Amino acid sequence: MYGHRGYDNGVVISYGKNLTDIEQDRNISNVATGIYPYWTNAEGALVTCDPKIVNAPGTYDFTRVVPVDFSNDFETQPTPAQLRARAEKYVEDNKIGIPKTSITASFVQLEQFPEYEDLALLEKCDLCDTVTIRYPQLGVEAKAEIVKIETDVLLERYNSVEIGDVRTNIADTIVGQQQEIKQKPSETYLREAVLALTETILGASGGAVRLLDTNNDGMPDTLYIADDPDPTKARNVWRFNHEGWGASDNGYNGPFSYGATLKNGMVADFITAGTLNADLVNIVNLIADHVVSRNAGFEMDLWAAVLRLMENDNLRVRIYSTAQSAGGIVQVFSGTVTNEGGLGKDGSYSYLGPIGAGVGEKSDGSYTGIVKCGYITANGSINANGNYTNAAENWSMIGKNGNAIISMEGSERTGHFDKLSVSGGAAQNIEWVWDPRISRYVLCTVN
Repeated sequence: MYGHRGYDNGVVISYGKNLTDIEQDRNISNVATGIYPYWTNAEGALVTCDPKIVNAPGTYDFTRVVPVDFSNDFETQPTPAQLRARAEKYVEDNKIGIPKTSITASFVQLEQFPEYEDLALLEKCDLCDTVTIRYPQLGVEAKAEIVKIETDVLLERYNSVEIGDVRTNIADTIVGQQQEIKQKPSETYLREAVLALTETILGASGGAVRLLDTNNDGMPDTLYIADDPDPTKARNVWRFNHEGWGASDNGYNGPFSYGATLKNGMVADFITAGTLNADLVNIVNLIADHVVSRNAGFEMDLWAAVLRLMENDNLRVRIYSTAQSAGGIVQVFSGTVTNEGGLGKDGSYSYLGPIGAGVGEKSDGSYTGIVKCGYITANGSINANGNYTNAAENWSMIGKNGNAIISMEGSERTGHFDKLSVSGGAAQNIEWVWDPRISRYVLCTVN
C-alpha cells in the first residue's frame, strides 16, 4: 500500500508550457560506486565474486565500495557466478550508483484555466502522484513522485512542488541511523571487524603515496602513505623504512601507536585476529573475554567464570562459579554428554560443591559411583540406599564421645550400644544380662 500511493496521470511540467521556476539538487554523499558481495556460513566457508567488486553502471570521479552480505539469499553454498548474478540484480534493484535527486519546480496549474477545462483531469496532480519535469536547456528531464507541495490556501493554488527523494534534515538522519542499527544483523566480533576493515579500505579516497628523501642524500629512504601529500599537514600517516614501519593518527612524527622494528618487535594498542599461530607466546598480563584452545578432538573453552573441557563434542569437565555467591562447582563427566551437560543414556557425572558432592549420577537420577578413602568424618548422618560393604579386616565407626559404636576385627563384629530402637519405635535402654537357663548373656531392655 505504501509503495503504491498516488497516480500517474501523465502530467508534464515543462519549460515554455507551465514551468515558471526550477531548482535541482543532487546528493552524492551516500552514493556507492560498487559493492563487495560475499556469502559465508557458520563453518567459516566464504564465497566471493571474480572479480570481487561488482561496479555500478556509469563513470565516477571517486570510488566508494560497500560490502553486502548475501548469506541469507542462498539455502546452499552458491558458486561465484551465482553470487555475481545476485549481486548485479541487487545493484539494479537498489539503484546503486544513482545519486539522490530532488527537483523543486514552480508552475502554473493549467487545470484552473478555462482553456484547459476539458483537460483538467489530465493536468491535475497531488501529493505522491508521478509527474514529468522537462527543461531541455538545463538537461533536466525527470519523472518521479511528488514528495512535497507548497499551497497558497487563499488563492487555492500550488506555489511549488518538489519531486524526487525526500530531503533529510538532522532529525531524519538520527532516526535513520537508529533504525539501521536496530535492523543490522548480529555478527561475531571478528566478522564485524573484517567488514569494517573491508569497507574502510575499499571506501578510501584521496590521500597520497610518496617516496621521501629524509636525509637529503639524493636517495629515497622512506615510503610515506598519508591523508595529505604534505607531511606537515598530514594526520593519519604510515611510514616505512629499513628499520621498520609505523602508523600514527598524530601526524608525520608520531608517536606511532602501531608498528614494528627488527630490534623491538611489534607494538600495537589493539589487535583483532582470527587465527594467531606462534611457537611461543610470552604474555605478562592477559585480560581475555573468551579463550578457546583446540587440538584434534579436544577443546578447552574458558569464558569469564566458566571452564569447559571437551572430547569429541562430549563435555568432560566443567568448573564454574554459581550464582548469588553460592560458591563454585567442579563437575566431571563420562559417556555421551552435550556441551551444556545433558546426559545421554550411557552418560554419568560426579560433582563437588561447597555443600555437597555426588558420584556417578545417571540421567535417571540414580547413582553408580564408588567412593574410596581412608577415613570418613560425619558431623551429621550417613544414609545408604544400597548395601554397606567394607573389605578391610579392621574398622570401626566412632561416636561423638570418641568410643567405637560398631567395630570389626578380622571376622568378628562388635557393637557398642546404650539404647536400641526397633521398627521406628522409641529408643529403649539396654544391657547384657546373664541367663543361667541358657548359660549365656542376653540383651535386655531396662525399665
